[in-house]
Amino acid sequence: MIALLAFPLLFAQAITGPEEIPVPAVTRGAPLDPKPFAHRRTFETGSIGWKRLELDAHVLSASRDLADLRLVTGGNVQIPYILERSNPPVRVPLPPLEKTDLPGVKVPASTSVYRVELPFPSIPRSTLTVTALDPVFERDIVIHAPAPGHDRRLDRSLLDRIYSGTYAHRDPGSPPDPLEIELPPVRGRHLYIEVREGDNAPLRLQKPELALQAYRLRFYVDAAEPLTLLYGNPDVRPPLYDSALETLRVPENSIGPLALPPAPPVPSVDEQKEQKGRVLFWAALGLSIVALLFLVARLVRGGEPSE
Repeated sequence: MIALLAFPLLFAQAITGPEEIPVPAVTRGAPLDPKPFAHRRTFETGSIGWKRLELDAHVLSASRDLADLRLVTGGNVQIPYILERSNPPVRVPLPPLEKTDLPGVKVPASTSVYRVELPFPSIPRSTLTVTALDPVFERDIVIHAPAPGHDRRLDRSLLDRIYSGTYAHRDPGSPPDPLEIELPPVRGRHLYIEVREGDNAPLRLQKPELALQAYRLRFYVDAAEPLTLLYGNPDVRPPLYDSALETLRVPENSIGPLALPPAPPVPSVDEQKEQKGRVLFWAALGLSIVALLFLVARLVRGGEPSE
């Protein structure tokens, strides 16, 4: 009986054939100068046809609201694309929490302060996940981010409170649920978590994690050639293409998935300090040598006999 019901569908598919894959009328855009873009990631497309490029955490963080994304050929000709939301979110593990103080601020002995090191100097809207290890607890949690332009000198007047709430778990027979905190865009390399312990021992917290909304680019390539993703240009406007890619219904199984090569490593805060220290050392050494040569030259001139 089931076979008889399925026969008309199979017969109709045999008549109509496989679903036709549309080809956009416009597959290339205008030339573009790549110099104003801070980041360039080249990847292989493999073949002609529809492609889907998943954006990683580096792109999501270094791009300006994803408005400055451009796909270009080796000849710097733009490839039109559609920006789409996708799932699951892009998850970024963070280093273990580091117990610290807020500089210049005396916090009560019953308050623990932890520093969260962020992977990039700019983070879009995200979800911070923190999980406790203790079976039973109730704590007030406050999260601070550096106020814009004040990531070096940190005190309460230069910190923005971006979250305040309670984290609790009262069932010793089950593991605690993670605390998921919706964060606004953050600029700076640190967040600060205050845990108000009351009269309890410090709450044990696992390594935190960030989750970013995932996005991908959908586009059509008319030649099997490498493409380059450009981003990191605060002065460019969102692209305006004539291709009307969004009107084309493309079967999902006909879109080839692509991945970006690994992003260049972003130095940690400690590595940045070390690099800055090396630069200052060599600059001071260079100035000392120049000053010494100047003094030697003056002494040599002063010692020359006059005619």
